[in-house]
Amino acid sequence: MPARYVSRSRPGFRSSEIESRSSSVKGDWVSVKGDWVSVKGDWVSVKGDWVSVKQDWVSVKQDWVSVKRDLCLDRDLGFGQARYLGIHPRNLGIHPENNPSSNFT
Repeated sequence: MPARYVSRSRPGFRSSEIESRSSSVKGDWVSVKGDWVSVKGDWVSVKGDWVSVKQDWVSVKQDWVSVKRDLCLDRDLGFGQARYLGIHPRNLGIHPENNPSSNFT
């Protein structure tokens, strides 16, 4: 099931909200070009670089994000929730420390 991003203006940055008719999407890819996304305590891939994000907002630049475990947009910011389930990259031996070219700021 496709997820859809809705940009909302917030002080100091742009944000994205994933809206979906289902609470989980397996093996999905979402586009977050030039926008902000909230990732809660899990791993995401940008251009093949894995990055661990713990309860912060991160900037994703100009590419697709593969969500391999959970992506939750529920941090009491008035957003809906979306959850993406898949394979945790730790099980594949992939670590962000070895990928300094990630696109997160």
